[in-house]
Amino acid sequence: MVLANPRRLTDRAEIAARLSRDPGVHLYEIGDLDDFFFSSCTYFAHPSAPAPALLYEGADTPTLLALAREPSDDLAELVAAIAGELPRRVYAHLAVGLAESLAPWFDVEPNGLHAKLELRNRDAVATVDITGCERIGPGDLPSIGAFYEAAYPGSWFVPRMLSTGAYFGVRDGDVWVAVAGVHVVSREYRVAALGNVATLPEVRGRGLARKTCAAVIRALDGVEVIGLNVLADNEPALACYRALGFENVCAYEEVFLTRRG
Repeated sequence: MVLANPRRLTDRAEIAARLSRDPGVHLYEIGDLDDFFFSSCTYFAHPSAPAPALLYEGADTPTLLALAREPSDDLAELVAAIAGELPRRVYAHLAVGLAESLAPWFDVEPNGLHAKLELRNRDAVATVDITGCERIGPGDLPSIGAFYEAAYPGSWFVPRMLSTGAYFGVRDGDVWVAVAGVHVVSREYRVAALGNVATLPEVRGRGLARKTCAAVIRALDGVEVIGLNVLADNEPALACYRALGFENVCAYEEVFLTRRG
């Protein structure tokens, strides 16, 4: 069964109420309610699904988020119903197994099983020495762009994110060697998702990712829910985040979707 008319949600209070039932799963969707992101967002609802799906079109490649701790028929119906409204090329974060619901219209290219983590033990962050970490702002864009090209060419770094005040890095002389920041942050909704965490290959293993992430977390004053996404088999990254007090929330899949025809 395919849902005939999925409802578009525009009332932020209603969207927030639906998503806040499970904020660790829906951190990005909640953060995107902030004015900084909301104009690029479309939220779709199913009458029986507790949380809406989100299409975010504020980056070069639009992103679909349709997430749950466990897949459900309601969520499958919802993504099938909005298939005709999706752009030709989409990057998607989907509940495990949900990509099958879009396979009749899209070629599906898997990009790994991922894990959602949430910060549960903030005391661990307080023990990290953040000496040498510098706050990064819009004026640093040229050097930060060069850093990501060298350290993390597949990142989802968007230059305007430097305006959040939640990017920190470590330099060796004039060269950035480690940077961490956020993908989304909303002080109104009190959520943030760490992202674009990278170190240059030659300095990995020195704890710089842990240091820069700790600096970001300490700067997120007033933010109640802090999480992140990571490849489920990235053991070095998982060890770093667990040492900072993050714990597992759920698994999900990332895929590229390309419309056929």
